[in-house]
Amino acid sequence: MGMYDYIIPECKLPVEVPDGIEWQTKDTPAQFLDTYRITPEGQLIHGAYTLETVPKSERDTHGLPLFRRANPHDEPCDFTGSIMFYGGDYKFCAFFENGQLTRLVQVTEAEATE
Repeated sequence: MGMYDYIIPECKLPVEVPDGIEWQTKDTPAQFLDTYRITPEGQLIHGAYTLETVPKSERDTHGLPLFRRANPHDEPCDFTGSIMFYGGDYKFCAFFENGQLTRLVQVTEAEATE
């Protein structure tokens, strides 16, 4: 079991899905519990941030955390390839070229195991 990122599909999915699904992926560049969005226009956006050192006075008795996220901002992600994302009983594969969605398909369990 490894790290993953969250993905928020704001674009239209190929099938109706219930609200409130938390989508995860292991195919995005960060793999550090970051958040990505696919905009309604199909652009891949990374919820970027900078890391800052936590002052020693704000750390716990074990000296943690050393860093925290700061300055959250959106950055277009110039990604080419496919991103499989899943949540609940649903799985989709999104294809991108230079950060722009070119195709989005639902993946069935049979296809996922091939």
